[in-house]
Formats: sequence, structure tokens, C-alpha cells
Amino acid sequence: MKIDIDKKQYNRLKKFFKACYPKEGCGFLIGRELNNGTTKIEYVYIPEDQEQYAAEEYILRPIEWWIEAIKEAKNTDMFLVGEIHSHPDCYDCTPSETDCSSSGETLKFFNHIQNPIMGIMSLYRSKRGMECRLGLWPFFDKFKVKYSYARY
Repeated sequence: MKIDIDKKQYNRLKKFFKACYPKEGCGFLIGRELNNGTTKIEYVYIPEDQEQYAAEEYILRPIEWWIEAIKEAKNTDMFLVGEIHSHPDCYDCTPSETDCSSSGETLKFFNHIQNPIMGIMSLYRSKRGMECRLGLWPFFDKFKVKYSYARY
């Protein structure tokens, strides 16, 4: 399975997650499953009211966010294909124990597609400043993570 993300949306995510730092932020991946097996992420829905839910670690996203993301996908004639969140002060994009244990609750929102996507953007400091790495993979491969790093 191949996962592609629109470059403009990738840059939006970087900017947004850097603004959330040192807290976690989250967003919803909207796009299409193509006939060749590729999932194309064409838009990222970012809930506006994250400050009131900002946390060191998200466990469950408010149901209102899911509803708004699904509406946004329908308004653009696309589908909700995944969710993404950040891991501040972390070089690796591997799902945390909490990510894995709460994924069952998340999956109930994706019964309309074959391969829902989990995404993590790690943020870490280097000599060049704040840097980001993006990991995207099918939810069902969460224990055998296949990274699709995006660098633009």
C-alpha cells in the first residue's frame, strides 16, 4: 500500500504542530483510495478549538471533531481516510502504547474504507532548530510499522 500526501497539506501540518508544541495536536486526513492501491491525502481537517483540549497526550478526540471532519470530507466529495497527531520532543514516529491501546475506539470511524491511515508527526530539536518527521501507515499494520516519511 502506498500513501501520498499533498505537499501543501504536509506543510500545513508542520506549521500547525509546531504551533501546538510542546503539547500534542491532532488532525484528520481527508482524501481518496485510488484504484492502484494508493491512498491520496488531499486535505487535512484541523479542529479549531484544540487549545481547550491541549494535552501532553491525546487519548480520545472529542466526538464533535470526528463529526466535523466527516462533514468536511463530504463537503469536498472525499472521505475521512485517517487521523494524525504529533509527538513532541520525539525523533521516532512509532505509535506509543497509548496510541495502540486506543486505536480500537478510533477504528469505528473508518468502517467505510478498506485501509484507514494512522499518522504521527514527531517534532524534535536539532542544531537546525525544530524539525519534523512524518510517519503514515495503515492502522492494521500498527505493530509492524511501515514508514512513509515525507520530506519536502
